[in-house]
Amino acid sequence: MTPAIRTARALTATAVLSVACAAYLAATDAVWWAVALAYVTALLAYCAQRSRADHHRILAAHDRARRLALGELIDDGLPCCTLWTLSAGEVHGPGCLRPHDPDAELQNACCADGFVSRGLAHTQPCRTASARVGAA
Repeated sequence: MTPAIRTARALTATAVLSVACAAYLAATDAVWWAVALAYVTALLAYCAQRSRADHHRILAAHDRARRLALGELIDDGLPCCTLWTLSAGEVHGPGCLRPHDPDAELQNACCADGFVSRGLAHTQPCRTASARVGAA
């Protein structure tokens, strides 16, 4: 149980109590107080819903971290980080939770020699080979 669900349950109980009080006030001709309390009830219900959403987000993050720790590759259809989205799937951000894929780096390398030497040496037909590359 996360603290968010405890907060959500407390807010829900308070909202139910507020509805009961608002109904009593409306029955005793204190309509303006009942309207104010109804507004407070709506605010409490909204806050409870947000706390429940936080609870589900926390549980999903814990499940994702557990699955990553077990070595499962997670493909939930969502982009893993903003940098991944902006770079068309070539670069991951420092806080990215998706495991590193060495095959993707090999496929994005310009040539086999460039991959092995981390860009210092290239084969002759390599499209990124230049006179400046590899100069020390």
